[in-house]
Amino acid sequence: MATGMRKILTVVAAPARKAAAMMKKAATPLRKAVSPLRKVAAPFARALAPLAKHLAPLSKGPAFLRKGVVALREKARAAKLTIATCGLALFLGLFISLMGINSYAVMVALVVGLAAMVVACFILYAGVHGREWAISLSFILITFTIDATFRRRGDMADSGMDAQTLLKLVLWGGGFLIGALNFSHIKNALAESVPLRWLLAFATWSFFSTVYSITPTYTFGGGFGYLALLCFVAVVVQKLGMAKLRMGAIYACGLLTTSALALYAVMPSIAVAQLENGSTPRLCGLTGSPNNLGRTAAIALFFIFFAVRDKQVKFWRPDIAIIALSAVVSLLMSWSRTSLAGVIAAIAIVFLRRRILLMLWGAIGVLTTFFAMILANVDWDRLISVFSRHGSLSELTTLTGRTAIWHFVWNAIEKKPLLGYGYGSTKLLISSGFWTVFGWTTTSAHNMFLQALVTTGAVGALCIVMVILLQLRDFVKRPNDMADAAFIFVLITGFSEAGAVGVAPNLLTIFWLMSLVVPRGERVAEQVPEQVQPLRGESWALPARPTGSWT
Repeated sequence: MATGMRKILTVVAAPARKAAAMMKKAATPLRKAVSPLRKVAAPFARALAPLAKHLAPLSKGPAFLRKGVVALREKARAAKLTIATCGLALFLGLFISLMGINSYAVMVALVVGLAAMVVACFILYAGVHGREWAISLSFILITFTIDATFRRRGDMADSGMDAQTLLKLVLWGGGFLIGALNFSHIKNALAESVPLRWLLAFATWSFFSTVYSITPTYTFGGGFGYLALLCFVAVVVQKLGMAKLRMGAIYACGLLTTSALALYAVMPSIAVAQLENGSTPRLCGLTGSPNNLGRTAAIALFFIFFAVRDKQVKFWRPDIAIIALSAVVSLLMSWSRTSLAGVIAAIAIVFLRRRILLMLWGAIGVLTTFFAMILANVDWDRLISVFSRHGSLSELTTLTGRTAIWHFVWNAIEKKPLLGYGYGSTKLLISSGFWTVFGWTTTSAHNMFLQALVTTGAVGALCIVMVILLQLRDFVKRPNDMADAAFIFVLITGFSEAGAVGVAPNLLTIFWLMSLVVPRGERVAEQVPEQVQPLRGESWALPARPTGSWT
């Protein structure tokens, strides 16, 4: 059959080849006739070349004409903005009158909400078109709101949609658009960072776990948020540079810590969470959880330390000093021992790893103190209980009840070890089946690996393990102080908290992504962000400037 087809094609193609050969022969005399004309015209072209250079500016129009066009464009933009504002005002008036809204509070809320939507659309438009200020503002907004909560849900298992969840989805969606429309940066980040590829696989699997999740709506929103943040952070790190991004994170975290203290001074009942049957008051602020506030404060101190170390800012600068002080107070009042230990250990390990002699003397000092305490017959129970909130040793040995949570979670894992219950499903799984003797429950596994395993199964947990192993390899072979310190912080907090793979994307997720996207290798003195390209019809451009690095 194949031989027959070849014969048919040969018969059909033969006339076409003959026709092409005849056309080529017919065109040969024409080429020969045109060739002398080219030689005659060449001197005239060379003579007119200088005149063409002088006439080139005139082809673009006189200067006053161009200025007039620019002025008309500006007036047209102003006219469009005026028409849009009038249209929005007319819409609001008609909406209020038709709906019969008589409450001034509802009217104000409606106007503020629509105004916020218009501003958000404007910021998103500017961010998609590469405006640096819009991308920076988007990063600060997402970082501030990701752990903030403006309502208190009575039912912890409630995974329905409300205004706050919708706001976060809108912000994540804007971040996803900024990332997706600058896909080349995502491609470059994935090419440079192998751990980021594995985290992308985890985010993708989390999103598709919606298919079998016991909380499909919540899983869909959380999985989409993880993908959106990955795309957004990959673009932001490359376009802004780590120095500007670091300052944005400091201000976003500073807003949460300072607002927590301000709220505590004005309305302490709202700013404080009464945990463990009301026996342990802990500061939570707008984050809704003491551990979330402690994590936010620790990250603020983390970035301030490296900004001061790299001489990007001075510690006694008023805004930095205020944020640092509020972060320290918030960290202590939240009683978040994991975050405190994490930030101290992260900075200490990175500080000591190039100082072998100092590390050796430190180890000798610790061992000497330990043996001296043994010889002095110290009451260990009493000493250890100092670090307990209630002075109880069992609180530390059970990690404040976490061992019971881990036992419950492991039993759930044994039932669905391969796929898990869907990303973020512990919000329903644990809160509806686990209760302590004090009558309280939780929404996460309080362990990074167990959280990934119970929600996304062995498939998702494998991705997380690969990310950690690859970061550990980079820690040894391609050191980068700030990225490595962030990795240590994520590991330590991930031991007793769900951390970067929690019930929903959180501040630690952004923090981890930043450490994965940053370029590794030799110590880099400067990192220059990409120049922002102007919009069509505009002539502005921001100069490329050195902005520091994760060193």
